[in-house]
Amino acid sequence: MFGEVCTLQLNLYRIVGLFNDFDEILEHELGPRSNSVRCANIPMNGKFRVASPVSGAKKALLLTLLMVITSLSPLLTVNPVSAHENGNATVWQKQGSNDTGWVQLDAIGADPSIGMSANANWGLEFAPGALLSNVTMEVRVNGSDGMLIQEPVITASDVGINLFDWNGLGMLGSSDSFTGANPHSGRLSPNSDAGAYWTLPSGAEINDLVIEALAPIDPAVTFEPVDIDIADYVIHFVDGRMYLAIDNALLIIDYNNQPKIIDIIDFDNAEKIVDLEIDYTNLALHVLTNDDYFHAISLVDTSILTPLPETVFDLDTIEFVQFDQFIIASDGTPYAANSDRIVIFDGNDWNNLLLKSSVGKALDIIEIGDVLYFSFENGGVLRWDLTTNSELSAWSSANNLHSDSVTSFHLSGNQLLLASEDSGLARYDWNTGFWLSTWNDGNWLTSNNVADVALSNNILMILNGDAVQTYNTANGVFLQTFYLADYGLVDDGRKLLTWPSIGIRSPSSEIVLISDGGGDLAILDAAATPLYQGNMLL
Repeated sequence: MFGEVCTLQLNLYRIVGLFNDFDEILEHELGPRSNSVRCANIPMNGKFRVASPVSGAKKALLLTLLMVITSLSPLLTVNPVSAHENGNATVWQKQGSNDTGWVQLDAIGADPSIGMSANANWGLEFAPGALLSNVTMEVRVNGSDGMLIQEPVITASDVGINLFDWNGLGMLGSSDSFTGANPHSGRLSPNSDAGAYWTLPSGAEINDLVIEALAPIDPAVTFEPVDIDIADYVIHFVDGRMYLAIDNALLIIDYNNQPKIIDIIDFDNAEKIVDLEIDYTNLALHVLTNDDYFHAISLVDTSILTPLPETVFDLDTIEFVQFDQFIIASDGTPYAANSDRIVIFDGNDWNNLLLKSSVGKALDIIEIGDVLYFSFENGGVLRWDLTTNSELSAWSSANNLHSDSVTSFHLSGNQLLLASEDSGLARYDWNTGFWLSTWNDGNWLTSNNVADVALSNNILMILNGDAVQTYNTANGVFLQTFYLADYGLVDDGRKLLTWPSIGIRSPSSEIVLISDGGGDLAILDAAATPLYQGNMLL
């Protein structure tokens, strides 16, 4: 296992050591010998002698007694397998058994960069020449107590035999995926579904079982026009699922599932969702509504988390504040804005960062080059330097800005793109601090109403009016204009959604979806020919 220390417990018991038997010599003493005459009829040096009947009976009785005692000795004596010091020598018992008890092994030394796994050694000492028999080994893990290990292999190194092999079977002690296809996708037939299962070791006990059961929803059927306003979207950075904010509902989309919508989370007390942001540090998705403050869900299991606070603390005053937009900066610090202020979150409370005259609601926020850009309806753009923690000069139509209502910010290389509904697309080189020429219906664009902008595979897509225009950022050339009617879309474009290929719930290659508010999204693949790849129905 890479990174963390892996632990498991082993118990090796009932080891019987049989050692080389020592030769035992039983000497029979026949009594005293002399040169004296013991029988007058037999010479002293004769070849034959007559044994006493009484002596023979004693000898037979002694041998029989020794045989009985020898046969009973294993029952009368139990010797553990052990060694003790005797001067400079180690003395081993001739035979016996031993139970090692549970031994915890901590595997260390993993190096993912070179593919090296963690390992641990466990040595057992036996007498030289010992023969082992009747050996039993047990392996124990406890995922609920943090004792687990990924794909362990236990090897007797001296003989090269794998005593236990869990290679290719994932985590021993816990499991975070099905054995088959993960995630499992199926339909009830009629009231149940089979096919999702885990592979567990024999005798395993399950302490905790958590199942993320999503609820796929088929596309709605209606004979009347629908208006699906996509306020915002984000992509899960691990499995690639898309979170889509429509009205007061959060739709969870799996590109590879049928139907595409695998779950819906409703925020019943809110009118609509206005902004979504991912907190990579705390693995949370923060949701901002227009009239019910903040909400938060887990990126791990979609459970409800503690949201960002509703109040702003300023000196001794605490007030409830509804925000329009927010952002989580690259350092993990949240910032939020509405028509009259910009605030910062200190980990406990919101604090006023900048108070302003109330002109219009906040429209968008972006961070580029340690500078935060805030756009406001009829209020231009305010900038905040994160390095010096100070306000920079504001932008408006009175100086360099093409429109006082920048609806969205976008990044393309070293250019900050500023979209508007009335004056086209402005461009600012944030690296050099110079403004570039604005694109509008007087030069390159078909309409001044720029609904959205997306960048995919060096192709910049500009959604304006009833068409999407493509621009090659590598050579700086406008390529082609595609009309939405050719994609089955009947209204003007509203939203572009870039969906990268980063996980099992994402498409196999990066795509851009076009929405006209009707629920049928056109699919564009900038790396494919033709560009148009069909439609995806919500």
